[in-house]
Amino acid sequence: MIKDFPHSVMFSDLAMRLVAAGRRIRFQANGRSMLPTIVDGEVLHVELAEPKGLTCGDIVLFQCKGEFKAHRIILARDGRFITRGDAAIEADA
Repeated sequence: MIKDFPHSVMFSDLAMRLVAAGRRIRFQANGRSMLPTIVDGEVLHVELAEPKGLTCGDIVLFQCKGEFKAHRIILARDGRFITRGDAAIEADA
């Protein structure tokens, strides 16, 4: 079950501003969608990446429906990406 925390909006805003300014951020992973690569509670380090430099196999952090996800790129074409958690059966929407 996904929990909605009031500070999630603040984290989202702060994280996006820091990364856009070229800063690295870190946060604690929550969930099991990336097992065994990323375990629940592991600290992830994130930095801005140019879409041109991303390829299949890279793990990216993105926001979907108000929540952050760190998933692997499984298809990259023309600057568009399809992602999926390593432990998931289906690709992200």
